[in-house]
Amino acid sequence: MVTTTQSYFWPVFWACASGVVLLLGLVMELLAEKDRYKTISSFRFWKQTRRWGEWLVIVGVFGEIIVAGIAATREWKNDPRNQPLATASAVARLITSENPKSPLASLLRSDSPAGWQSSIRFLSASNGVLALDGGIGEVSVWEAGSETNREWRLGFHENRFNFLSSEENRGKILVEQFDKVDSLIMTMPFPTNCVVESGSVVLTVNDLKWTFEVPKQKPKWEVISMQRTKDMAGRMTPQIMPVQIRDFVFPERWTNRWYDGK
Repeated sequence: MVTTTQSYFWPVFWACASGVVLLLGLVMELLAEKDRYKTISSFRFWKQTRRWGEWLVIVGVFGEIIVAGIAATREWKNDPRNQPLATASAVARLITSENPKSPLASLLRSDSPAGWQSSIRFLSASNGVLALDGGIGEVSVWEAGSETNREWRLGFHENRFNFLSSEENRGKILVEQFDKVDSLIMTMPFPTNCVVESGSVVLTVNDLKWTFEVPKQKPKWEVISMQRTKDMAGRMTPQIMPVQIRDFVFPERWTNRWYDGK
């Protein structure tokens, strides 16, 4: 997203000018307040002065309202959260442990397991907000201090064929929408006997970032999940989100299958 520095000279100038007009009107009204007038001409003069002062007060207040409205509108439009989606990506970091005798144990020692496909979906109140994909060269796995612990790093990017690819649709998705994301689902061909001990996902939209903690769980059907829920103390904590697993074959070979991270 390209950002520009906007000058506040003219809004401040016109606010100051409106303030001067308002002050002048108040001074004229104050000077025109008299109990007695020496002559009829003096009475008429000060009466006219007060009338002009009242009009200047109205003009000054109106000018300040207009300037404040314009400035507020500009600030609203310039707020990064009120900008349409321009770019989106995510990076996941997972610490896993697994049985070293796993059939894929030797493969896991590779720094660039080519060909592994992954994806991640961000949701708000169970409704999909954004889907990103990961592909060849975007998964790295290496030992994390022991023979059984591994550190995974996965990169995710936009899929040019998904619904966000259209500029018309992108303009309808404001960044503030991602403040409401409360859960995610990640798919990845994790090895057998693998346990995700901990992890985090950093979502970047335009220039803003959101971090989601991943709770401990055992991947199954190539899925791990997270959902933010309130604990007894009212704090938001990451929990495993149940995910229904559907069969892509018709007729379905199974029904009512759910991922629970156990």
